[in-house]
Amino acid sequence: MPIKVLFVDDDEPFLKISSEFIKREATDFNITTAVSAIEALETFTLSDFDAIICDYLMPHMDGLEFLEIVRKHDANIPFIIFTGRGREEIAIRALNLGASYYVIKGGDPKSQFAELIHIVRSSVGHIREKTARMESEGLYQLVFENALEGIILVHRGTRKMYSANSSFCKLTGYSKDEILSLSLDDLHPPRYIELVKNAFTKSNDYRTLAGEDFPIIRKDGSIIYTDISSSRIQLSGEDYQLGIFRDVTERKKIEEQLILQKEELSRFANTMAHDLRSNIHAIVNLTGLLENELDSQYVKEIADIAEKIESILKRSIALADSGTVIGDKHPIDLTEIIGDVIPMVLPKHVRVEYQNLPVINCDKAKISQVIQNLLLNAHEHGKAKIIRISSTTGDNEVRIRITNDGSRIPKEYQSLLFNNTFSTKEGGGLGLRIVKRIVDAHGWEISLESSLQTSFVISIPFNDIIIGKK
Repeated sequence: MPIKVLFVDDDEPFLKISSEFIKREATDFNITTAVSAIEALETFTLSDFDAIICDYLMPHMDGLEFLEIVRKHDANIPFIIFTGRGREEIAIRALNLGASYYVIKGGDPKSQFAELIHIVRSSVGHIREKTARMESEGLYQLVFENALEGIILVHRGTRKMYSANSSFCKLTGYSKDEILSLSLDDLHPPRYIELVKNAFTKSNDYRTLAGEDFPIIRKDGSIIYTDISSSRIQLSGEDYQLGIFRDVTERKKIEEQLILQKEELSRFANTMAHDLRSNIHAIVNLTGLLENELDSQYVKEIADIAEKIESILKRSIALADSGTVIGDKHPIDLTEIIGDVIPMVLPKHVRVEYQNLPVINCDKAKISQVIQNLLLNAHEHGKAKIIRISSTTGDNEVRIRITNDGSRIPKEYQSLLFNNTFSTKEGGGLGLRIVKRIVDAHGWEISLESSLQTSFVISIPFNDIIIGKK
């Protein structure tokens, strides 16, 4: 890259010869000349140059006065005083004012200009290096600060935090100042500390290490899980560990849900197989009796058993379809859902009272399934004549209460309603397990209240309540 030099000297012949000599010896130098400091200030933009060479003794404005003006505008541009006056006090004053070098004219021209060229080239190179480093650090800081993943620098000796980006602060709930007062051990549960120490030991050879599902303790005490990439780096001669954290808490929850679902379905399949097998054996036995005599009693029993098998299959499919993963959530008027479901599942003599219900953020198809099962449960098992649906507001949630005037659920069954011990026998409660799984998948809660009347209460956090929309 060319080096642009402003050369100022009131001795025009010397200025011309010197600039020509420099251009001949240093082809990467672009020399611009001025016969006075005033001309230089009035004619040129100083920021266009990489370096300035200036005589000391000049009319109207000497080199030191010119230097003072330059330094007010640019503290870094190399400024070389090139003068025939070699007084010590001038040299000291020049350096105090910010001159980069003080070079005395005279002696062998070739060696003198070689020295001047070397001074300019090394000074400009130093400034360019410094500028490039600052730009690089600025770019690094920009990338570091705006990365979507949480990033930290940890001192390998003390394991104290050295730096953290905004994403890491958001991930952990700490401010930057709070993070810098922590050590790496403060971020992990005690039983993971040895694992973290071992990771530090393994990274001695500057390899990038990766870890999955590392737990992090947030400021509020909650645990999140992260995938971590980590490598050893050096800054200013010190060893640091660079860690990149990606939040995988939701993924881990889904994986755990899938494992539980698989276990549930396995238990359910075995129980269903047992119940179906019993009914099939009964059909086989009754068929054997029919070979000897045609008895309408046996025919009716066979029809009843077949109907029971069909009911088992229908409820089993509904339970499997309920799943633990919901679709996209949209604002839905709960009043609308209830109005659609009632004629599908209840006879006309059952009265449903509901009003002032909220608009909720939900998977409409799944929540329709919830309402359907709760209404069916009240009608089929409780023999309810009146079902009331209301809403109340708590500190951070809205509670939807579905109350019926039917038979109360026996106490011995109340604690078993939502557990995973499936039964496909009459009253086995498959519908309520479907309800529980869908409510859980939305991040809500459901509970049973059974005092004078049976009530199911669905608690919906405020973040799924749509205000002002009806």
